[in-house]
Amino acid sequence: MKKILLVSTNTCRDPFPVFPFGMAVIAGVCASEGWHVTQCDLLIHGLDGLEKFLDSGKFDAVGFSIRNADTLNSMSPDDNLLLLPVKAAQLVRKKSDAVLILGGSAFSLLPEAYMKLTGADFGIAGEGENAMRQLLKELESGFTVPERIRKSMNNTPCEPLEDQEILDWYNRQTHMFQVQTKRGCPFGCIYCTYPLIEGNCFRYRKPEEFILRVQRLHTQYPDALCFFVDSIFNDPAGNWKQVLAECGKQIPDLKFSCFITPFRLQDDDIDFLIRHGMVTTDIGLDAACDRTLEAMGKHFTFQDAFHASKRMADNGVGVSASLMIGGPGETYDTIREGIDNLKKLDFAFTAVFDGVRILPGTPIEKMAREKGLVPEDWNEIEPLYYYEPGLDPDKVRSMLNEAFHNSSNVIYPPDRYNRVLRTIHKIGYLNYREVNPR
Repeated sequence: MKKILLVSTNTCRDPFPVFPFGMAVIAGVCASEGWHVTQCDLLIHGLDGLEKFLDSGKFDAVGFSIRNADTLNSMSPDDNLLLLPVKAAQLVRKKSDAVLILGGSAFSLLPEAYMKLTGADFGIAGEGENAMRQLLKELESGFTVPERIRKSMNNTPCEPLEDQEILDWYNRQTHMFQVQTKRGCPFGCIYCTYPLIEGNCFRYRKPEEFILRVQRLHTQYPDALCFFVDSIFNDPAGNWKQVLAECGKQIPDLKFSCFITPFRLQDDDIDFLIRHGMVTTDIGLDAACDRTLEAMGKHFTFQDAFHASKRMADNGVGVSASLMIGGPGETYDTIREGIDNLKKLDFAFTAVFDGVRILPGTPIEKMAREKGLVPEDWNEIEPLYYYEPGLDPDKVRSMLNEAFHNSSNVIYPPDRYNRVLRTIHKIGYLNYREVNPR
């Protein structure tokens, strides 16, 4: 039996550690193809742990999941997120003659750069199931086609194969388990990479394809939140209602969280979400006034987001949001308007970022290049942030610091939010709410 070691290289804890769902999916693919799978997480095991795994047996292949290139925070870039996969690759080359394969969301956006930095043999950009199956077959046959970077899209999802030690560790840290009900996103937010990685339309899974996993994890971790990791949970077509209705039949005491858009979100939709167990949510705000919302590619107003957030908060739902100041359409006047708006949103935790991270292939990259904001020697992997011409980043930061340095609900700089969120997830959201009523 062929052996593969899968490695999650993501060590980002901001705002809290995220279970390596993508690695678990690829583990399921490898196991279904008859390979023996071992999983390593550098956040848990570190490079020393990776070395022990490599010493424990001969692997035919090693696969890296590279989820984050940086923190997306212009004030606290984390170079380790970039350098750690390189160090891990050097260790693999030193300790093993295994084929090295790269994948993950960050790799999918910057495949050539990561291949060059690590010297990997193969990479899979986009969804990984189909391309990984094909590559495994090639490795088994002893003949691989020359194409080093494989692109994979519109895959049939594979159920994740979780490593129990890793699953237990993340549950202790976050009190959450992840479920994906669909892939893709048709919305045209100018900074977003979901359409590049998963496609620009929703592809739905039938509830019976994941409900058994929800039941199993809920039984195993009865105090944990189910987190629906879809790019947007409440798709306009309403498929999300079928998901919750089925979950309600099978797991009536399920509590969940998800990403919500205010777009076409009606009061009865909010009530439906709450009746079926939503206790916390991250609402897709992304800008603080109507002018900048429109420039970001949003199709709702600030009042839409305010109304939805208030109705949820008034019914006991914990509401959080994040947004970016300084993007397209931003002026000092819109910043002042946004500050006033956010002060009214005092029933939600809102993390404010300044600048918009420019990622390759997104509409904002094209816009930035047209405005001459991208240096000719930019290598795409180094963090680069969009500030609307005419704005001084230092003045933007000064305005935000002055407005929010004493705020308990608007968090700036955004890493102030991390301690709160880590505390919430460490003890469990429901327990946190009991001892910290808002």
